[in-house]
Amino acid sequence: MNQGGFFDWFLSITTDLDSILWGTPMIILLIGTGVVLTVMTRGVQFTNFFSSLKLIFAKESRSEEGTGDISPFAALMTALAATVGNGNIAGVATAIAIGGPGAPVWMWIAGLFGMATKYAEGFLGVRYRELAPNGTMAGGPMYYVKNGLKNKSLGKFLGIAFSACGVIACLIGTGNMAQSNSMTASLANTLNQWINPGATSATQAPAYYYYIIGLTIAVLVGLV
Repeated sequence: MNQGGFFDWFLSITTDLDSILWGTPMIILLIGTGVVLTVMTRGVQFTNFFSSLKLIFAKESRSEEGTGDISPFAALMTALAATVGNGNIAGVATAIAIGGPGAPVWMWIAGLFGMATKYAEGFLGVRYRELAPNGTMAGGPMYYVKNGLKNKSLGKFLGIAFSACGVIACLIGTGNMAQSNSMTASLANTLNQWINPGATSATQAPAYYYYIIGLTIAVLVGLV
């Protein structure tokens, strides 16, 4: 198989998988899991909503004392930072453009049940986290899959596989590339129209615009 034939075959396979994974089965799996967990937890996202806010914003929750590496408030901010991303910004705009103004309603419904899924993730992360000899803690899907499954060999394999796929996704996809690309393209287009009055949104900006903006973003992110 030549190089062109391989890439055509690979593209065909990924396209078929994409149509399956991001079609009806994925919708049923995501919302269905949220519904099941909502029933199992007796609607924890509704019944404990105000008590969770009280706990998070209490003075004691912002204290650095107690178990763990960070305070409950810092843990919430970290979880939100890892949750809010492309789907919450570009995804909503895309959904409205394709499905109309009714799309956010279904997003809200899915989000209400999705809160139970997020709660389950956090609960399992705390339940199966590991304490290192130096006192630091580590948790997450790779740990609760490894430590939670009865078949330890399978759990370890799935934990490593999840970690590897997570690294690839962060480096290539959802981690930073899509955000940086969207920011760079938008800024380059805007700068091109500002510097060159005759340019339009359809006019391709010079290549060095992209390099300068991309390097600037990299430096700013590096400073953080």
